[in-house]
Amino acid sequence: MIEKFIWEVCDVIAGQSPEGKFYNKEEEGIPFYQGKKEFTDKYIGKPTTWTTKVTKEAFKDDILMSVRAPVGPVNFSTEHICIGRGLAAIRVKEEINKEYLFYYLIYHENSIVGNKGAVFNSINKKQIENLKVPLPNKLEEQKQIVEILDKAFESIEQAKANIEKNIQNSKELFQSRLNEIFSQKGDGWEENELGKVCKTGAGGTPLKSRKEYYENGDIPWLCSGEVKQGNIYSSNKYITKKGLDNSSAKLFPKNTVVIAMYGATAGDVGILRFETSTNQAVCGILPNELFIPEFIYYSFSYRKNELIAQATGNAQPNISQIKIKNTLIPIITKKEQIKIVQELDSLKEQTKQLEKHYQQKLDNLEELKKSILQKAFSGELIP
Repeated sequence: MIEKFIWEVCDVIAGQSPEGKFYNKEEEGIPFYQGKKEFTDKYIGKPTTWTTKVTKEAFKDDILMSVRAPVGPVNFSTEHICIGRGLAAIRVKEEINKEYLFYYLIYHENSIVGNKGAVFNSINKKQIENLKVPLPNKLEEQKQIVEILDKAFESIEQAKANIEKNIQNSKELFQSRLNEIFSQKGDGWEENELGKVCKTGAGGTPLKSRKEYYENGDIPWLCSGEVKQGNIYSSNKYITKKGLDNSSAKLFPKNTVVIAMYGATAGDVGILRFETSTNQAVCGILPNELFIPEFIYYSFSYRKNELIAQATGNAQPNISQIKIKNTLIPIITKKEQIKIVQELDSLKEQTKQLEKHYQQKLDNLEELKKSILQKAFSGELIP
């Protein structure tokens, strides 16, 4: 193999964004892509923006490279488009196969280093042109390598799809059993509104303008974004005793079940395994003699979609504490609760181990891809 610079075998076109006044969503002009947001595994996805003024162009089969963080990912253009500052187009000349170059750029992606600026990591046209590509002596050999890689990657992608399906199946197995337990109910099960059998509360936020409420704070302060499905052992933020006393924030004891009421995690349920305060976007269900916390946790995990469906707000869901208090919860003996929790805990652990096993298989396939690419560009795939 011989090495050649990109500029010797390709034309590189740096993107340039038109003024915003030329953008539209009505499909007037030609599609405009600013960066890699619409990238897929290989071919760029459908446009969401068009422009009536064309600055820099890319054409069908040009390779598009992301030149701002993340630097290096590539896709093929599927039509005549306008490219903005976040992209560059690489147009191959006769002596290099476009698919061969595409595979090489995938292989080389992690070693492409751009300019590290204050806002973006980036790579410029000159740096792309000065990338070196190992080329077989004949164009036909490039095509042979592409055929081998196509076949290998097709098999790998099929294997990945099967594994991802297995991961999804394992998750659905747990969810199915959870739904079965709480929807079919057991003999003698009764239900009551949570607010009639448990105390609930929400936290608060000390004034951000008062530094003494936060500086050197030693009281954990949990926010809704930290509520996740499962046990919660710590918080990323802290407040002071003065901040706690001068706000509606309150301390929740260990084993309180918490539910995120606002934002991206709305409906997520967790169990506090430490004493902490919370902000107002977290509802706490305090432990009592009627329930073990894990049973409440699973009951509200089952009700999660129901709560989200009742949420208000267009931009982000907002679940009120009243809706949580009005949610029905089974009233059963602690012995029955423990039996259900043990079964679900066991099934959850099995699911976790299955997912870990399948994830390792996915990781192995990614390593296999890297190994095949390394052989391809060191000349080991052709006689």
